[in-house]
Amino acid sequence: MAITTPQLLCSGVIGTVFFTIVLLCYFSQVSFILATSRSSDFGCDKNNITESGLETNASHYKTLSIRGVLNISNSDLELEPSMILPSAEFTSIPPNRTFTINLVDKDMNELAIFPFNLIISNVVDSNNKTNDEAFISAAVPFHPCTARVILKMNDRVLAYQTVSPHVPDIKFIRIDVDSNEGSKLSTLFPRATNISVNWDAEDLDRDPITYSLLYSNDGGLTWSTVINYTTNKSITVPGNSLQGNTVSLSKFRLIATDNVNTDIKDSNFFSIPTLTLEH
Repeated sequence: MAITTPQLLCSGVIGTVFFTIVLLCYFSQVSFILATSRSSDFGCDKNNITESGLETNASHYKTLSIRGVLNISNSDLELEPSMILPSAEFTSIPPNRTFTINLVDKDMNELAIFPFNLIISNVVDSNNKTNDEAFISAAVPFHPCTARVILKMNDRVLAYQTVSPHVPDIKFIRIDVDSNEGSKLSTLFPRATNISVNWDAEDLDRDPITYSLLYSNDGGLTWSTVINYTTNKSITVPGNSLQGNTVSLSKFRLIATDNVNTDIKDSNFFSIPTLTLEH
């Protein structure tokens, strides 16, 4: 079933959003959430999340970050791996309920329903045909009893993600510098070198693990994305592509998700010289 214009208007989306703006919104969510303070866990008490409960206990909930691409012409929704992040920063909830994120427990009882808006972009393919797509980028409270995350349009299921019993476990994240003399562990990386980042993780449920890598040059106050949604366990980053600092305040952050459950681990601190005209 195709999505009609009235449904788009009801979702609070009017007109076309420039593609570059969409990408900025789409890829900045994780970095924004990770810049906030960590929060404590709520016990699995089976109570539904209500608006009044959120206002009172928002800091008790972690954030479920959901992203995906919806094909407007055929309603095909492709979800990226979701993440549970240590924050209580949520996207605003629109008054309409055309599109919703539904959290249910193992018995399919509803725990929470969160309406969300779409971000529209008219993408032109190689044949100069317009392929209307809508981006989903939402951050909602995660209920600890959630067994399935369901995305709906007017109560029709578009896609869902299952919450497995175990959380991925990051074993290590290791950094070193590649030089003419071979790889060396260091806390001061010359700017004109390549920095190798290696990691490993395991999941007791044997779920596939997807990784995202962030970088901070201010001790973790702000983060920028190095790579999103990779299954690789290493990456080489040119030193010149990273912002430096005068003290050891740089570090990488690895996020591992099995589609919902998430583990996070930071590297050791290191330094990269601040970029100057000589570099």
